[in-house]
Amino acid sequence: MLFETNLDSIALPDLVPTRTAGARRLPAQVRKGDNSAQVNSGALITFDASIPEQALEDISNSILFCQLAADKKFDRKAAPQEWSTVFLGTLSIVGWIVQSTSNKSETARGAVDWAALATSRMSRTAARLADEGIAACDALPPTADAILIWNDAVVGPASNFFVIAAAPSAGSSTALSLTLCGFQSAVPNTGFLAWGLQYDIDTTWLDLTLNEGLYAKVRQTIIDKLGDRPSYLVSAVQLEQTEHIG
Repeated sequence: MLFETNLDSIALPDLVPTRTAGARRLPAQVRKGDNSAQVNSGALITFDASIPEQALEDISNSILFCQLAADKKFDRKAAPQEWSTVFLGTLSIVGWIVQSTSNKSETARGAVDWAALATSRMSRTAARLADEGIAACDALPPTADAILIWNDAVVGPASNFFVIAAAPSAGSSTALSLTLCGFQSAVPNTGFLAWGLQYDIDTTWLDLTLNEGLYAKVRQTIIDKLGDRPSYLVSAVQLEQTEHIG
């Protein structure tokens, strides 16, 4: 089996703190009634305003933990399928349940609308939420902490791999729409989700819900294993604030 089935035996890669993100305490930055977003290593997560603070923190920590567990085993750019197997397997161990999944492989040449691809099989609500986060990242300067963190995780010399996630309102449940996208590119990216030539794009879309009872049992272990990594690998992204009704 590619991934560990015992949480205690899961190892994370050593952290080389080349810079601090300076935006770890995301819940403190979220104003009531506002959507929020963060770059979380190689994932962009956008949260609905209704997501409780504890659920927001659980989503953030679990996505970071599972990415790092996969990073310890495989380079996500060089071995995307193997990395995805470990990432998704670890998500299941900590309590995420896959409700639906779909895949698409295609060969593309020329410009690709990456935002449209990433959200094309999300629900309308999740897609709107993800688009909000993507637009905010697209407006950031290349020296922003969020972009530097993203590029470190996502961009390789000849291949790239990114994760787009949206946490929509789900009543009493904690839900997540997730897109994994890996592809080859010989042309460096020129911005957030901006590449020139693309080849052999593999995309997976998933809808998940969190078994909160199970996650509550592993929450502290995940926090302990992460240590101060979120301080270096998670950066809040400022969204254009809009008025929310209801």
